[in-house]
Amino acid sequence: VKAERPDLEELKVELTTQQNQFKITLKELEDSLLARLSAAGGNFLGDTELVENLETTKSTAKEIEEKVALAKTTEVEINTARENYRAAGARGSLLYFILNDLNKINPLYQFSLKAFNVVFNVAISRAEEAEELKERMTNLLDSITFGVFNYTSRGLFEKDKLIFSTQVVFQILLH
Repeated sequence: VKAERPDLEELKVELTTQQNQFKITLKELEDSLLARLSAAGGNFLGDTELVENLETTKSTAKEIEEKVALAKTTEVEINTARENYRAAGARGSLLYFILNDLNKINPLYQFSLKAFNVVFNVAISRAEEAEELKERMTNLLDSITFGVFNYTSRGLFEKDKLIFSTQVVFQILLH
């Protein structure tokens, strides 16, 4: 999602930051109100500062509540849009764990997550653009699979390439 829709990712981060700030603000208001109540003594209604603080806390809490409700609906929309890209992440994960298991065939086959991430991101950037999301996802899946396959095949002995190809095909068909 970060590569395909950076606007969604940025909005998600903003929402998380905003939610945390709301929690902090509410906690500060609550602490302030409790401190004033404990210091007020017996006559709550005669303490105008306490009444004003109570009104301020009430209005701020209501305002935050409205913003939280809006943020929740926005977060649902973001999560729905993010869910559309889950297949690309799942394919990347599947391919990485296939690469990770290649060392069982030959201990020379070691692939780092960092190197895989580079190959994965290059494959995403090379995927053909499409107007429809479904077509774009097909292009992403094909590009990721092809890019990782080519990258890995270059480092394998000829006798192990068939095993790797078969493993990729079977795992993709299983998922």
